Amino acid sequence: FSGPPVMHFDGVGEYDGKNLHLVVSIKDGSDYVPANSLKNNGMTCFADPQATFSTPDVSCTTGGAFGQINLKGNKQETTMVFSIQDDDGNPVTLPGFAFSAYDIDQGRDVPEEYVVKGWKYALYDAMNQEAFFTEDSDLCSGVTESCLAAKSKYEGSACDNPVNPMDLEEIVCDGRTVDRKLRAFMLEFENTAEFE
Repeated sequence: FSGPPVMHFDGVGEYDGKNLHLVVSIKDGSDYVPANSLKNNGMTCFADPQATFSTPDVSCTTGGAFGQINLKGNKQETTMVFSIQDDDGNPVTLPGFAFSAYDIDQGRDVPEEYVVKGWKYALYDAMNQEAFFTEDSDLCSGVTESCLAAKSKYEGSACDNPVNPMDLEEIVCDGRTVDRKLRAFMLEFENTAEFE
């Protein structure tokens, strides 16, 4: 394989008679180094409740509810472009759609940080103890459009990974109680074909 890394999530919906696909690419000028590119499989089918930190999720190519993108630690910063496209690879501007990120946690020494721009509405719990969320942070400095910064507070394990976006209840994992819905956020976009 040569060229920039790209992930395709095919058949995410239909609009105006067109099949829709979510394409995730690396923004020009940004670097991407995976910790384990085998985990960039597109979908996570389920997590083993008996899993430990080093146990991987069980992955599949169809039928999963979550996409997974993995980065190597050591403070790597990567800008990803999420684009809605039709079957021919043309951008499709949608009147509205939602995007969610889940499982905001960290490895032993590497926190996760997200910065997402250009959304219309954001849903998150700013006062929770599981993850840090803000719209006014150094992470958003210089951004002229709406900006949400999210950062992990605690270490996570494979056993606390959600497998169904409708089942984000508390779970006991590796001796810790984790409220999975508090380690997530949802953004609503309007009249958008792509975002970073």
